[in-house]
Amino acid sequence: MIGGAYEIGRDLLLRLVDPAALRAALAQGVDGVDEAIAAETTARFGVMRKLIELPVCLWADLTPGERAYLTGQRHRILAWCAEMTGWTVEQRAEGLALVLTDENETDVPFPRLRAVDFATLMVLDQLLSRQDTDGLLDDGRLDRAAAEVRVRYHKAMTRELQTDQAVREHALELLRALDLVRSDGETGWWRLTPAAARFRDPKVVSVTVGFDEVEDR
Repeated sequence: MIGGAYEIGRDLLLRLVDPAALRAALAQGVDGVDEAIAAETTARFGVMRKLIELPVCLWADLTPGERAYLTGQRHRILAWCAEMTGWTVEQRAEGLALVLTDENETDVPFPRLRAVDFATLMVLDQLLSRQDTDGLLDDGRLDRAAAEVRVRYHKAMTRELQTDQAVREHALELLRALDLVRSDGETGWWRLTPAAARFRDPKVVSVTVGFDEVEDR
């Protein structure tokens, strides 16, 4: 409004700035910014963005600078994440992960109560047992996993999952969106990420629904 005044929260504002833009702005000072400070800023934003946006930060995905920063500032990073999200930070040998308290807090909750998610969960369990010693899977293993799931749980397959290829495509699309499986370059192989192991050996419960319940839904 006219005559109004605004107080700018500088620290909060800087958190919203794109890392590349922030580095460029800092570098405009006289004689520039100390290289060590600039490198630390870059590493901090890289680690925090992976944790907040993914929300998994794998050691294998970090640059040398980011690994060094995470090693030296782990406790600060854990405190920041808890303050910013309210989620639990889980520490593993492979890296860090933010564990959500409510599935509504993510844009891709998994598994949801729908056939595609069930089929994907079962395919993932098959893939975990079929990967080689390097964690790799070829297309043949993906095909066999999808076929096994469609045959074993044929009553749970909806119209969109009536073929082995459909089960494979839907499962692969969702697993890639969740970053549970990655394409291994142009070799035609696939690699499960460490987070995939969280979904090993899912418990399948058969539920019988009456016609009156179906009509009410």
